[in-house]
Amino acid sequence: MVVCCAGARQKFQSKTDNHGLAEDTLSMDDMLDAISLYWFTNSAASSGRIYWENKSATFAGPKLTLPVAVTVFPKDIPRLPRNWIEDTYSNLIHYGEAEKGGHFAALEQPEILVREIRTGLRALRS
Repeated sequence: MVVCCAGARQKFQSKTDNHGLAEDTLSMDDMLDAISLYWFTNSAASSGRIYWENKSATFAGPKLTLPVAVTVFPKDIPRLPRNWIEDTYSNLIHYGEAEKGGHFAALEQPEILVREIRTGLRALRS
């Protein structure tokens, strides 16, 4: 499990909005909780399957016309450019740029994520 934890910690290190260490953003308990969830349920391989099956895919997918709200976090990987988002989602009802956060926004910046979800969905209220 030591190798698994070291590799998983490296993912937190490289994909969070930190100041040099993953622990700047996430507590060790939060990281170990996430790692344990995959380890004890034996779901790490199946959770990565979509990446393996789509390794040759591009971002050139179908155009969507349903209402879409997008928030871009500054340290997310990949960070999609606004013009690509606008071209792909013709019914973009909200575009936000968070002031901080990375790929694990729900763990790193839950308040910002909730605020952005509420803002994005507000336009759908009748």
